[in-house]
Amino acid sequence: MTRYVWNGSKVVEKIEAAPRPELYIQSDLPAYKSPLGTGLIDGRAARREDLKRSGCREVAPDEFKPTYTNERYVEKLRRLGINVRGKD
Repeated sequence: MTRYVWNGSKVVEKIEAAPRPELYIQSDLPAYKSPLGTGLIDGRAARREDLKRSGCREVAPDEFKPTYTNERYVEKLRRLGINVRGKD
C-alpha cells in the first residue's frame, strides 16, 4: 500500500529507507595489571602506550614455542603425535 506524507508544502509519496545492516562492535580489552609493573592497563590504546613506553613489542605467534616442564604431559602429547619441546 502506498503511503503519503506532508513535506511542508505538498503531499508526496513516502519513500521507505533501505534496512540498515546490523553493526557489530567489538568490546575493548578488559582491564588487567601490567606484567611490567607499570600499573593498570585498561583497553587497547593503554596497551599500545604501555608497550611503547617500556620499549617492548608483542610476540608473533610463530616466534613462540612453549616449553613444558611436566614430562608425563610431554610424553602424552608426543604419543598423540604433537611435537612439543620439553624441559632440557
